[in-house]
Amino acid sequence: NCIITDFLEFARMRPPTKRKTDIGKCIEDVLALIGNSASFGCGIDVELDQRAVGGQVRIDEEQIRQVFLNLCINACEAMGGHGKLRIETRITDDDQLSVAFQDEGSGIEAGDLDHLFAPFFTTKDGGTGLGLAIANKIIEAHGGRIIYRNLQQGGAEFRVMLPAIETTENACVCSSRLEAKCTL
Repeated sequence: NCIITDFLEFARMRPPTKRKTDIGKCIEDVLALIGNSASFGCGIDVELDQRAVGGQVRIDEEQIRQVFLNLCINACEAMGGHGKLRIETRITDDDQLSVAFQDEGSGIEAGDLDHLFAPFFTTKDGGTGLGLAIANKIIEAHGGRIIYRNLQQGGAEFRVMLPAIETTENACVCSSRLEAKCTL
């Protein structure tokens, strides 16, 4: 049932309804959702570095929250529920809004790098292989792209690049622990 639902979402994705949005609000919404989940959050520290405070983009908030949620869930799963998730927003020199999700997991196997966004490609038991494919399709529909790489210190980074419409660079770094209703 999950596979069919994901496949239908991938196949019939609606065009984005874009509105001017502060990207920080989308990130906060996703972190609140994950923090209230019993499945995620236990043992995950979050460091949020929002240098693009007030970074405005024209996006479909629901679709972008879906992308961010998928990337956060993947990061939490890659770390086995323990570690640090770092989320960093920046404005690039070419007026792109960059949102990076960095985890302390084992990284991406070299043989898997070319298949990450392919539909039905998964390395997870019980995964549908559509999460990253849907995320990539959403970001492309917004005129952006997702860049991924393994981090030198271990773990992986997925960086979402979106066209910015207003840019302000300020340092705002905070840390928190995702406290979920842990019943494990």
